[in-house]
Formats: sequence, structure tokens, C-alpha cells
Amino acid sequence: MQDDSRVDLTCLLNSSSGQPPTEDSITNLLSSRYKRNQPYTRSGHLNLIVVNPYQPLEILNDATLRSYADVGYRNIIENKHFMQPHVYDLAARVYFHMRRTGEDQSIILR
Repeated sequence: MQDDSRVDLTCLLNSSSGQPPTEDSITNLLSSRYKRNQPYTRSGHLNLIVVNPYQPLEILNDATLRSYADVGYRNIIENKHFMQPHVYDLAARVYFHMRRTGEDQSIILR
């Protein structure tokens, strides 16, 4: 399996093999990230998969929130920063999209 240090499922879906990912490859990716306390995995630009860690995480704090908001704001102009998938990243992107377009936004949890 490929390096998933900055990966999302889109990379897995667009692999050079031309084959769709298997259930095992997706499960392995999610499991690998979960074991490294990275419960968030991006699936495309608008989808976020969250595996409940059943424990408090150090990445859920005000400083992390501010850093994702700052990067989200800068990405409107530069789009050069990469940060791990995170619920704060999703919230920042939705908020800034709403501010740019003036359109109402929704986040659906399933």
C-alpha cells in the first residue's frame, strides 16, 4: 500500500493501477491512520471519514482550530498549504465557501 502520511482516499481511488480500491485496501488505510491517532481521512474534496477514537485527542483544541482556520483562509489565495484531514479543516472550508459565495451550507453526518 502507498504512503498515507498525507493521503486521502482520493489518492487510493486514483491509483496508477487503474483498478478500483478493494475493501481491504480501504480498510487498511483507515486502520493505519486510526492506529496513528489520525481518525480523519478525506475522501475527495467534500467528504470526510471519521473513525471514532473513543478517547480524547490532542488535536482537538483551540490552537489546532486556529491553525486550520488560518490555513483555510490563506488557501483561498495561495492553495499551497497541506494539513492532515481534520473536522476543523472541513468546517473552515465550508465556512469560507459560504462567505465567498453567500450561499447557505450544510454538513451532513451519516
